Amino acid sequence: MLWYPIKERDAPDALARRLQRLAVPKLLRSELTLGQPQVEGGLAGSGLVVVNPPFTLEEELRRLMPALGAALSRNARHRLDWLARER
Repeated sequence: MLWYPIKERDAPDALARRLQRLAVPKLLRSELTLGQPQVEGGLAGSGLVVVNPPFTLEEELRRLMPALGAALSRNARHRLDWLARER
């Protein structure tokens, strides 16, 4: 499991591309931002990459993340996707 801060969009996207190049199977990414990430701004959100997640985690996060975001901010956004699937 890897946690990372989101202060702006470029660094998390670059991290995702680097992880994809490693060819590690089963990488699930989940991110939550509470505002628009800005280069000079503070922490806008955070992300988590899980290697070989439990088979129920994706569905649980699909249900949980919208509710968590709504509870924390009107401007919350979430992302849930696979950086790599099983080979």
